[in-house]
Amino acid sequence: MRKIHGWAMGVTLLMGGYLCVAQQSPIPFQQLQQAKEIPAREMASVNGAANNLPPAARSAMAASVSSSSSARAAFYRAPAATGAHKLGISYFLLNGLHLGMAGADVALTQHCIAEHRCREGNPVMPSSLAGSLGVDSALVGLGAFISGRLKTQGSAAWWVTPVTGIAAHGAGVATGLAHQ
Repeated sequence: MRKIHGWAMGVTLLMGGYLCVAQQSPIPFQQLQQAKEIPAREMASVNGAANNLPPAARSAMAASVSSSSSARAAFYRAPAATGAHKLGISYFLLNGLHLGMAGADVALTQHCIAEHRCREGNPVMPSSLAGSLGVDSALVGLGAFISGRLKTQGSAAWWVTPVTGIAAHGAGVATGLAHQ
């Protein structure tokens, strides 16, 4: 039993450490692309406003804006991209529902065990509250990590892990409600 608890804690710690490191990775190509687009946008706005000026003033204005915008572009730094923008509402909805169903499953199962009306149906799940919460939170975290990686990589199967967890914990919630 202690081996299972230790394994679950180790997996949770490793996933947390990996997520902290993964969020701090630089994205240099995005910064270069955005820095290249700034002078083009400024030149377009200058050219639109400069149509009312004489030709000599237009060329002088374009030269001054072009040199100042390139200096600003050299110091421009794009904000670091986080994975949250790529994940979307559907990711958080499904994984939040998975987490909620896991919590409800543990609560109903622990209440039923305390009343001596049922027992844990999963043979590898610990029957204690701390053990159940530890294993379930590690499994929900692993499922959210896998589905997040799949979604950011553009896979169409990113929803499989949270839906599987929702179905499994849904059966546990239904059983817990039946024994109330």
